[in-house]
Amino acid sequence: MSEDGQGKDKVFTREFDKCPACGKSELFLGGIAAELKERGVVDKEWNFYYDQRQGVVMQPNKDLALPIGSEMPGYYFATDICSNCGCIYVVKLQRLNLKKSLAPAQMMLNRADRRRMEKEGFNPLGGNNPLLS
Repeated sequence: MSEDGQGKDKVFTREFDKCPACGKSELFLGGIAAELKERGVVDKEWNFYYDQRQGVVMQPNKDLALPIGSEMPGYYFATDICSNCGCIYVVKLQRLNLKKSLAPAQMMLNRADRRRMEKEGFNPLGGNNPLLS
């Protein structure tokens, strides 16, 4: 891997165990997760973060023109809070290659299901819909 953290295949994972502001290794949510792991309440591999984000680096709507199976650059990062100084910082950073796939099909309710749900007090389309009469 090169010095910039991006090797030839441009896929990498970095984990940061010290706060960039104060230099301490006192994760707030990571510490709580560690307590739960010690008590055996959660799996040893499980982690909890303040925030997690993932996605594809792509200009909006340009992905629509790409064929299924195309590889695109992606990212993932997770943040936590330093218990010592309160700084929010990235604790895990990944660059990935993601393949475009089909979007999951959305389930459509038929007329009988919609009427049954309305009788139970839930209107999936909201409000008064003349098309449901």
